[in-house]
Amino acid sequence: MLLYGPPGTGKSKIAEVLAEALGFSLLTVTPSDFITAGGEAVEARAKAIFQVLQEQTDLVVLFDEVDNLLLDRDSKFYREQGDIFKLLTPGMLTKLNGLARRRRVVLIVATNYYERIDRAIKRPGRIDARYLVLPPDQAQRGAFLRTVVDGWDRIPGAKRTQIEQATVRFTYQELYDLWAYVVRRRSTTQSKKLEQALLEAIEQVRPIITLGAYTARLGMEGVPGEAKSETSADTLERAWEEFALLAYLELEALGKLPDQPEWLPKALQNALHQRAIADPRIADKLSAALPGGNAPLRKVRGK
Repeated sequence: MLLYGPPGTGKSKIAEVLAEALGFSLLTVTPSDFITAGGEAVEARAKAIFQVLQEQTDLVVLFDEVDNLLLDRDSKFYREQGDIFKLLTPGMLTKLNGLARRRRVVLIVATNYYERIDRAIKRPGRIDARYLVLPPDQAQRGAFLRTVVDGWDRIPGAKRTQIEQATVRFTYQELYDLWAYVVRRRSTTQSKKLEQALLEAIEQVRPIITLGAYTARLGMEGVPGEAKSETSADTLERAWEEFALLAYLELEALGKLPDQPEWLPKALQNALHQRAIADPRIADKLSAALPGGNAPLRKVRGK
């Protein structure tokens, strides 16, 4: 399977939990495992690693942060990377294909940039399933905060909702770090109510995921609303999907779309017209929230 999505959303954790549920061991492979021996020995080391993997059973293999090893060979990212990775990428594609065909291990490829992964890897038969991993929605944030915040249920309901809304785009780890921040400061903020301490901490512990970070990925820099990406239709669709669903989390929490980035309305229109969002209910809500209250997606699609 291929797990993709913003950083920190728990792709590695999914592999860990899956291995535990299956009763399998988990082996994580990163680029450093291939290049530690130096440029001349990279291919030999890669061959040795895959020879070992092909003989394993009852194992979950996580290829984590391997973007540089599997870059789309038609992309500028591949052309601009170092010679070591340029030489390694074609061989990696063949080796991964061979490992997948044996079907002896559960193979997981995790990436923060779906659109950068070579299309040969993403073809059916090599990757059986693809999953976008996003930060938790409002209900999931509330449920998680209940498990980590000592005294969460004593906070008035309206304030709990305010905290859930204010933590939009927070990952599970960031929610945990938020509570840890409050705990560390409790000695100097004992006079404050718990909800006040949490809301003040949110201003200090900001999420790593931002909508503005998608400017380059969507090709929106320079000319607002104009996509200039050189990627294929399939990979472009995935980038739109990820951005649009993050925008939906904002809409769910705040009741409206954010004002920034300024090109957000045009980007969402592009996503809707490219049918990047599989769930028509979400697509219709995003469409209705755009300036002018666009028609539901079923009409945009001509249905």
